[in-house]
Amino acid sequence: MDESAGGCTRMCRLAYFADVFTPATWSAFMADGGRLTAFSRGSMSRGAGKVRSGDRFVCYLKGKFSFVGALEARSEAYVSDDPIWGTGDFPVRVRVEPLALFMPEVALPIA
Repeated sequence: MDESAGGCTRMCRLAYFADVFTPATWSAFMADGGRLTAFSRGSMSRGAGKVRSGDRFVCYLKGKFSFVGALEARSEAYVSDDPIWGTGDFPVRVRVEPLALFMPEVALPIA
């Protein structure tokens, strides 16, 4: 769609990001309601700082070589030192709305 004509919709700026989970962090994310994803502090400079509301996360399960979900960002990234998922290792947070969530047993394999 031609942005100069003023016809650009939200989709013109939609971005996709990888959200990598371990089996333990995926389980904790799901147990926490799946409404807040979190990243390491270094991720803010590697891309999380670019997340805008409406952007999408594709959730990958490390070690299982599969996709376990898709999330829509409902906020920009922010920093909180409050513990999440039983640890303080993930201070960069984004509020999300689940679009699709899978248990590891029925996840979508990469192959």
